[in-house]
Amino acid sequence: KSLQLSMKFEQCTQLFSEYESYQFDSAYVYAQRSLHIARQLGDSVALARAHRYVARCYIGLGSFYDAVLQVDSIPYQQLPIDEQIDYYTLCVYLYQDMADYLKGTRDLYRCYTDKAERYRCWLRQNNCRSTIDYVRKNNLAITHIDSLPLEQKNLAREEYLREFQLSLHEMAVQYYIMGETAERQGNRQQAIAYTALSAIYDIRSATRETRASQVLAGY
Repeated sequence: KSLQLSMKFEQCTQLFSEYESYQFDSAYVYAQRSLHIARQLGDSVALARAHRYVARCYIGLGSFYDAVLQVDSIPYQQLPIDEQIDYYTLCVYLYQDMADYLKGTRDLYRCYTDKAERYRCWLRQNNCRSTIDYVRKNNLAITHIDSLPLEQKNLAREEYLREFQLSLHEMAVQYYIMGETAERQGNRQQAIAYTALSAIYDIRSATRETRASQVLAGY
C-alpha cells in the first residue's frame, strides 16, 4: 500500500508541475491531492513538498494568508538540506510578493521585506548563489524601473516581463501597473490595452482580485 501511495504522490506532483504554469484550477486540485496522499504516507518530506505546492497556488492567486498557513505547516528544521533550500526559497518569494503588494503601507512593507531578507540570509549562508542572484536581479530590475522617468517606465517594464518568468498573478499585477502608468501619460488606448491584459491574467490565474476589470469597465 505504501508503494502504491508513493507512486500516486509522484504522479500528482508531476501533474501539478505540468498544470502550474497555465491552468491553475487543475494545478490546485493536484496540489491538494498530493497533500492528502502525503498525510496518508506520514512522510515529512512528502508533506513539505505538498504544502509548498499548495502554497505556490495560493501565492499565484494572491491569497497570501492561505499561503502563509501552508508555509507555517512545514516542519522545515526536520528536512534534509535540499528540501530546506526549497522551503527558504519559497519563503523569499512569498514575503517579497507580500511586501510588493503592500508597497504603499510603509510599516507592513518593511515588515515583510525584513522577513524576506532573513530567508535570503539563510540561503546566502548555505551558498545558494543561483537562487539569491535571481531574486536580487528581479528586485533590482523593479527598483530600476521605479526610478525611471514616467515616459520610460512601460518600455522598461515590457523588457522586465520578457526577461523574468513570472506567475500569472504577477503578470496581472505588472500589466495593471502599466495601465496606470499609461493613463498618467495620457495614453488612453494603451491604458485600456494593458488593463485588459491584466484582467485576462486575473481570469487565467482564477484570482479573486477584480480591480483591473473594474477599471476597464470605467473606460
